[in-house]
Amino acid sequence: MLTQHFMRDFDEEPALLAALRPLLERASGLVTFNGATFDLPLLETRFLMTRLRWPILPHLDLLRPARRVWTSYLADCRLATLEREVVGVAREDDIAGA
Repeated sequence: MLTQHFMRDFDEEPALLAALRPLLERASGLVTFNGATFDLPLLETRFLMTRLRWPILPHLDLLRPARRVWTSYLADCRLATLEREVVGVAREDDIAGA
C-alpha cells in the first residue's frame, strides 16, 4: 500500500507531522530513494523543531544501489527513468519535484 501526503503551504505542516507520526511509530523501517540526503534529514529537523520525537528506524536508501547497477545501462538514474526503463511504469499526472 502506498500513501502520499501533500502539504500545500507551511501552515499545514503541523497536520502533516501529526499524520506522519503514527505511521512512523508503527513502521519497522523506511525505504526511500535519495531519502538519506534529503527527505529524512528534513523530516527529522521538522519533527525536532516542533518538539516531536523522531523515531530511530532502519533505513534503506535505494539510490546508491540503483546507481551501482544501472549507471552503465541508462542515461541517468533518476527515479522516473528507473521506473520507466527498468520497471516499465510511466508516470501520469505527476507532481514536479521542484
